[in-house]
Amino acid sequence: NAENAEALSKLSLKYPNIKGAMLDDVAAGYGRLVLPGDFEAVNKALKKHNKALKMYGVMYAHELNKLDFSEVAPYFDVFNLWFWYKEEILEYDEKIRQYMKLFPGKPILQGIFLHDYGTSDAGAPPELLIYQLDRAREYMAKGIVEGIVLLGDREIKKWPATAAAIKEYLAKQ
Repeated sequence: NAENAEALSKLSLKYPNIKGAMLDDVAAGYGRLVLPGDFEAVNKALKKHNKALKMYGVMYAHELNKLDFSEVAPYFDVFNLWFWYKEEILEYDEKIRQYMKLFPGKPILQGIFLHDYGTSDAGAPPELLIYQLDRAREYMAKGIVEGIVLLGDREIKKWPATAAAIKEYLAKQ
């Protein structure tokens, strides 16, 4: 909310490692059009004391062709894009093109799940995650993806083979 965003803005003056705020599941509970709601107020509060802070919003690849984000896009500096359904990872290039068409010039923070949330209760297949990491690295080199978020804090112990594959991949980079 705006109160927390302003508090974070003040804290960022004391702690320069604070770079922004992440708003999870931007489209949660919406039908077709994602409405601005409090996003404008949160954005203004976040930048009140530190204009350099970025407002990030979580969205999912399957939402790109289902929801209209045009009303909220101006309030976000970067979207944190996740692939909820593992089969969408193989459509990576298509989803990135779709994102770029909808949000020209707006960078992506690429989210990568170690758990297969969308289709099963299992660890994400390491081969798909390696593919996604390779694609994300390629788009980072082009300046389209600004970074990567690996969500695995709870999953590392649950899916050790998946975690080990990611660790090995990152160690080779």
